Amino acid sequence: MSPTLASSYPTGEYLEGNFVTYYTTNYQLFDRYVVKLFGERAIEVDDTEPLSDTVINWTYDVDGIVFAHLVDWAKMYSASIKDYEPMWNVDGTVETTYGATRDTDSFGNTREQSAFGATSNSMQYGATSESTQYGATSETTQYGARSETTGARSDEHNDYKTSYPDSTEVKTDRSTDSIGSQTNTKATVSDTVSGSTHTDTHTGTTHTDTATGTAHTDTFTKDAHSDTHSSDEHKDTERRTGNIGVTKSTELIESEYRLRDRWNFYKLIFGYIVREMGCIYYDWY
Repeated sequence: MSPTLASSYPTGEYLEGNFVTYYTTNYQLFDRYVVKLFGERAIEVDDTEPLSDTVINWTYDVDGIVFAHLVDWAKMYSASIKDYEPMWNVDGTVETTYGATRDTDSFGNTREQSAFGATSNSMQYGATSESTQYGATSETTQYGARSETTGARSDEHNDYKTSYPDSTEVKTDRSTDSIGSQTNTKATVSDTVSGSTHTDTHTGTTHTDTATGTAHTDTFTKDAHSDTHSSDEHKDTERRTGNIGVTKSTELIESEYRLRDRWNFYKLIFGYIVREMGCIYYDWY
């Protein structure tokens, strides 16, 4: 079949498949089926034209017949290959579309008052007594040994005298004390302070607490406002399938058998072509 048929094949939301493409892909098997079904056929030709031209013209004639029936056959083919459940007599989808909505509720100013009288609440507390007992305590402070070291030193003492009438001083005596380094160490000592066991007691007298609230009025005021409720456009889809009970399941099965036994799409269109091409010895079964 020519490219024109493939490019002109109808399309649509509910059209499925393409019988032209399916034939061109498997034409060898289909051509054998045509020969087996209708036998050998002959057409009248012009002896003055080459055989190649006759083949080309014959092909154009076949394409013309298919093109004339293309829309109808495309719909028939789509119906024959649709997937369905033979046992169902209902298979459909119900789609309901809801438009967008917008509701507005307006509320005016409101004022509410609640008056409360004076109140007086009294809470009486009994006498209380608390005792805290402290056990004997002992504290020990320990001082570690201490050491004090002084460095070595040398002390020198000189005496001078003068003779009359000469006033010149003459050294008469000299003494030197040399003391080496010294270390004084104090021993470790401990100071201990002990407290005797004793008890502290705190006593509270009986008393009454009174809380008094003055009369007052509470006021609640609401400003005017508007509440808006919106819903977007949406769709609800419901699918119904199965046997709704108007036909028995056995009748549905029998109907499917009869349909498939008596009706074959390619047998139908090949019969059209053979008949409309005017082939001699034509016999329609």
